[in-house]
Amino acid sequence: MHAGRPWYRAYCAAMLETRVQHVLESVECARKEILERTEVVSADASASSSERKELHEALHYLTMLLDCFQKEGGRLLWC
Repeated sequence: MHAGRPWYRAYCAAMLETRVQHVLESVECARKEILERTEVVSADASASSSERKELHEALHYLTMLLDCFQKEGGRLLWC
């Protein structure tokens, strides 16, 4: 469904990143892709409201990931 979308690939890569030294870079890349797509979707009146919601949720989960990462002193909880 979303696999072909650059923002979704970047989002998945960030959420699944296991190398501590790459988490911040992966999250920033995903946020950039999501924000770029958000601009496109916002400018398109015919764009799907479900994609708008997905983009919003993806940003929310990336923020949660960063919060956990920072609270844990740069450790990943799932590794």
